[in-house]
Amino acid sequence: MAKGPEAKVKDKIINILKFHEAWYCFPATRGMGRSGVPDILVCHRGTFIAIEVKRDIKHLPTKLQEHELWKVQQAGGWACIIHNDNVLDLEGLMSTIVASAEIRKIQNEADLKAKEERAEAQRKFVDDKVESGEIEDTRPDPIEVRHLPKKDDTIN
Repeated sequence: MAKGPEAKVKDKIINILKFHEAWYCFPATRGMGRSGVPDILVCHRGTFIAIEVKRDIKHLPTKLQEHELWKVQQAGGWACIIHNDNVLDLEGLMSTIVASAEIRKIQNEADLKAKEERAEAQRKFVDDKVESGEIEDTRPDPIEVRHLPKKDDTIN
């Protein structure tokens, strides 16, 4: 059985998603599912993407599909209408998501390093004040870590 035009677009989309190792699924909209839900749901590097697939630019989403895409955007996700004429734009979006994730990772590492440096400076400041006698050391003693006995250990 030959594939229809929309199925061919879906195949191209799937190839892009697989290349980027993105998680994706095709939600069921019959029975217990909700009508208007986008054709493909994607999560990649912490970014949620909803994709409505159309065969070409002439075929527009329904009002219900537009509403569902709008709700995804309102929730902070990306909403896309992908058709044969713009399927390569998805590649650009995926590359942007990868770059943004790398920037977030670098920022998080820098933030963590700055927090550790501030904490170390605060410890040194208190240690210096305690050592000079300016303040009394009221910090609690370090907590002793005790391990639970293993199953085959005997308890005395």
